[in-house]
Amino acid sequence: MRPRGILGRHLINGALVVGSVVIGLGIVELTLRALGIYVLREVISAHAFDETLGWQPKPGSIAVRSKDTFGLVATHFDHDGLVVGPDRWPDPPDRTSPSVALIGDSFLEGYYLPYEQTPAGRLARSIGDRQLLNLGVAGYGPEQYLLRARRVLPRYNVMQIVVMFFPTNDVPFVGKDMFFDYAKPRFDEALRPVNLPLVDSGVAKRRQFRGSAVLNMSRVYYLFAADWLRGGQDAADPTRPAFLRHFGVVPRQPDQAWQPIPEFRLAMRLIAAIRAENPSVRFDVVYVASPFEYASDAERRINKQIFFAVCSDLALACHYPAMFDAGQHDVWDLYIPRDGHFTALGSALFADDLARVVPAHDDGGDRIAARRSNRTMMSGSQPPGG
Repeated sequence: MRPRGILGRHLINGALVVGSVVIGLGIVELTLRALGIYVLREVISAHAFDETLGWQPKPGSIAVRSKDTFGLVATHFDHDGLVVGPDRWPDPPDRTSPSVALIGDSFLEGYYLPYEQTPAGRLARSIGDRQLLNLGVAGYGPEQYLLRARRVLPRYNVMQIVVMFFPTNDVPFVGKDMFFDYAKPRFDEALRPVNLPLVDSGVAKRRQFRGSAVLNMSRVYYLFAADWLRGGQDAADPTRPAFLRHFGVVPRQPDQAWQPIPEFRLAMRLIAAIRAENPSVRFDVVYVASPFEYASDAERRINKQIFFAVCSDLALACHYPAMFDAGQHDVWDLYIPRDGHFTALGSALFADDLARVVPAHDDGGDRIAARRSNRTMMSGSQPPGG
């Protein structure tokens, strides 16, 4: 009887310890949620559903992300859902100051980097007395760029608009009703929305009731568990050959020139619509290459040429950052392995190139000079075989 009594006491003590740990973690989890901290490794699940945009950041919220070797990073969204530095987070929006608006996806939102190291955070320090409006939202594409520009930009005194064009995401999903499991706006060839208002697919809510999703949506889990504990395939394996994903081109015949695919042109036409609706504002488009493009000279060359060819057709002022052509760095010095967003070095180099597009002081002559300069750049780039 004595061994059984000892074993019973050990079991009871063990159960008490486990119960205390579970209760403690539960308290921490509830506290983090009450503070409005959203862990956005599955970013869209934590954003609010929007019947026009599909999803949008929750105004006034803080999103916390974790990445192995990168620690914990908080992203602050202001009252309009724009990304701001922590020092500006509590402040009401400034509607009157001259502003530069940046439009894009998660590269612009600034994944896994403190605000001051993101491209937008770095650029904000170099544009003089103008304020920077960061409209970057993870997962967004050209349809959402246009619709959110219509919603947000009229509230501000915008002097310049810069769209960050990332073909890896912006092309495959354009003209589609869904971004993976999430409803998104779709436009027809006449650039008219055809599926609004959107209906919430409820994916985020359903995932919370799946076994693995309870863990995946836990603030505590993502705050304190490293990526290597979560496993997953290394989608950016530097040991395998870079594959050519020519998002911009498709061969008509083996002996004919490559032509822009319809999705690429539709994506750029939607971006050009932002320019058409803001005719008095300086407007620029900046290309963002994926790590696979950076690692492949052939893919980078073809997509760059097609990008400038379409920009020329649409009379857009387009820019291809010098960092993608330099080849001075290993691809994984610029991009986060197993992820593909910019490292601190990649962000710094991109911000340097972005600063050449956004002058330190607004000058009416800069707009004309920039367009002339880019026409010269585009005239020197011909599609392969052309």
